[in-house]
Amino acid sequence: MATLTETAYGELLSQARPRVIKTEAENARATAELEALDTLGRPLTAAEKSLAELLTVLVQQFEDRTSV
Repeated sequence: MATLTETAYGELLSQARPRVIKTEAENARATAELEALDTLGRPLTAAEKSLAELLTVLVQQFEDRTSV
């Protein structure tokens, strides 16, 4: 089992810069980040899994708020 390291996760966070999603454009960007992780063609590292989990929560929250 891969161990999440603060350094690796911090580097991913600094690249992706996830935040609360407020617009469709931000949602599209987060979704694209998720798709990029999903199509790496290899198992995700612990840091990548954590980033994917965070992005998923942010996208779900946005979609829950904006769905009618």
